[in-house]
Amino acid sequence: MNVDRLFEKRGSDKFDDSQAKRPAHSREERVLEFLERDDAVGPQKNVDYNEQWVKNSLTKLGELVTSNLQMREKHSSDPTKLMDSEFELFQGLKAWSEISIALAEAQDYPQCYAALVASPVFAEVVRLLASHPNIDVREQVLLILVDLVEEERDECRSVLGQFFTNCKIGDLLGKFLGGLDSIADRQLSEQYSTLCLGFAITLSEFENVTLTTRTELNDKVLEIIESTKQQIDQTSQYAMEYLQELLVGRGQSEIESFEKENDADLVETLMVAWSKLRKVPISGTETTEFKENCILVLSYILRFDAYKARFLENDGLELAMLFVNSEISKHHINAGFKILASVIDEQTGALVVEMGVLKPLLKHFETKVPKENSCSPHVLRLLSQLYKFLPFRSDARIRVTNKLIHKDFAGLKKVLRLWKLLEADDSDNELVLESLALTNTVLLWAFNESLVTSAGAQRLLADHDIEPGQFIQAVDLDIETASDDEERELLSSLRDSVDAKLKNGRSEK
Repeated sequence: MNVDRLFEKRGSDKFDDSQAKRPAHSREERVLEFLERDDAVGPQKNVDYNEQWVKNSLTKLGELVTSNLQMREKHSSDPTKLMDSEFELFQGLKAWSEISIALAEAQDYPQCYAALVASPVFAEVVRLLASHPNIDVREQVLLILVDLVEEERDECRSVLGQFFTNCKIGDLLGKFLGGLDSIADRQLSEQYSTLCLGFAITLSEFENVTLTTRTELNDKVLEIIESTKQQIDQTSQYAMEYLQELLVGRGQSEIESFEKENDADLVETLMVAWSKLRKVPISGTETTEFKENCILVLSYILRFDAYKARFLENDGLELAMLFVNSEISKHHINAGFKILASVIDEQTGALVVEMGVLKPLLKHFETKVPKENSCSPHVLRLLSQLYKFLPFRSDARIRVTNKLIHKDFAGLKKVLRLWKLLEADDSDNELVLESLALTNTVLLWAFNESLVTSAGAQRLLADHDIEPGQFIQAVDLDIETASDDEERELLSSLRDSVDAKLKNGRSEK
């Protein structure tokens, strides 16, 4: 806790942590005095945590909050007289952080939660996030709330979630973030902002917490993302992660409502944030996670036609191709592939082929078990999408197949070599399983093409010591685990066609 901030000047409506007034005695004397008094308050021993304990603790805390408010009003012109009151409130909040332990251990926890959320004291404490001029007090309140939302029992999360919605937690958190603008120490500001945004990320996982409406938190998050420079910090990283947690998985109407409520254009915001990374290395936790969450949100909303149309109008394909052709890092190339795969349809498929996507597609395909930053899964997904949407016998589709069979089936041979490695991998690695399923799908599409004869497909499998039945068996497993009926039906149709083709190839021999 920073002693200097205990002597800040109280403003009427604004935070002013940067203009703290200090008493006449030396800073060293004040720090020593403060540290001697700032004894850690640990959990009480042999306490019977129950509803009455919760009520009693709230009563004591309420007295401290009221006393501090009265002292601030009485001594608004002389902040040095607030030290005792500030210290007592801060220590009281530290002691009350035991509430999370009490709620976890109490036998009558449903009554404890009911008493907590019904208490006007708890509501007043939460409002301190936005109203108290002392950053240490605001931080301590936030730390308490962070502990509370670690609760895993559904009925308790439901009670907390409803409370947070009723108290308009989004606005309180937005005011907390806004109050950090006066802190000159960038590192300290980043520490507080990530604590706040981390809490918001956890809240977004609560089913009954409403955060998609217009809130000061969303305003601030969008402002942080839009003002992000090429050098990404933790605040920007957490802001983008919050946006991802809030929006990915929601329906189109909910996302459109978020945009309307918050006066936002998600496509433009995300494209601008992504484009800032085009010429800079993507390394380090902050930049990498910022990029991954940005691409995840953008690729998710692009599955909806209205957002895809906006993306195309803003030259999104051109931007994606710039990343695909990047020579800076695999992160750039993967981001381009992932976005392209998310927008492929009958119209865009032919466009990206015409724009030259096939050359880098196979250039970055690796015949080794994929790791987190491998290009191969993204290449396979894009190939699969091209085959799915390009019309049969269209020029673009023929060009895709020709790319795979050029130079004595060099492309398909790379896919088959990867298939062998993935099939032999007996781990439960999610990326390996996903890549194997994508490899199966690409091979099914390619083997179905008229440019690949029955005998040719049979020979390719034999050259790689793959029995046709082994391949079909792997496909059958994909069909069993398909996520929806449409995918299952498509895979079944392809499987039957390829199976018949391979059997015909064997009979020709």
